[in-house]
Amino acid sequence: MLAVLTTAAWNILRVWSSVELAGALRKYISWPGPWYIGLTGAVFAIGGFAVTWAIWRRKPWAPKALLGGAIAYAGWSWLDRLLIQPVLDTGWQFSLLMTTVLLAFIALVALDPRNRYYF
Repeated sequence: MLAVLTTAAWNILRVWSSVELAGALRKYISWPGPWYIGLTGAVFAIGGFAVTWAIWRRKPWAPKALLGGAIAYAGWSWLDRLLIQPVLDTGWQFSLLMTTVLLAFIALVALDPRNRYYF
């Protein structure tokens, strides 16, 4: 739950920075612009809080929401990196490995029958 809340908080910062620094973002990052940063940040912040609420309230759909949210966030992150960002950095192999390891861990936690009581 802490990882989900951290991701949600990060996305709230993205929303805030897209509003507060809109002028600078338009000047230095003309495409896709601050609206893209704010909109994607808002979507994932709301999603993160929804997953956190589901875990907190022990909703039966919480494990699937956790796994779906993790896959959606990782997928968006890599699509953004490959399609939006102009240059792929040199450490992308390590980032891909870490993304895969974290998704596997989240899948194991979310799908492990012993964790049903927690969820």
